Amino acid sequence: MKAGIVPNIICVSIIVFPYKHLGYSHAKYNEVLLFMSLISKITLGVSCVITTSIIGYVHYKQQLDRKKLHDGVILDVERQQRRKAENLYYLQQQADLTKHLRNNERSAPG
Repeated sequence: MKAGIVPNIICVSIIVFPYKHLGYSHAKYNEVLLFMSLISKITLGVSCVITTSIIGYVHYKQQLDRKKLHDGVILDVERQQRRKAENLYYLQQQADLTKHLRNNERSAPG
């Protein structure tokens, strides 16, 4: 066996089983592993909840933005129709004034 392999095996076993080298008994070691498993489960659960919350918020915000865009389009169409009606009204007034002025020019002696 090469000299470099033994320290690597010890390092790997310390990383994989850190509490075994601290002198814990087998029962205590299992308890620590169970506790670490519980912490891992809690971390996973919290991560899932946060991820789901973020995805839900982004989806809600996207729907809200789409609704605002749609409402903006509707407001633009209404504004265009209102301007068109105003322009037609002003055009009709101009036509009436032009007609009135022409009638006044014809009837004026001159």
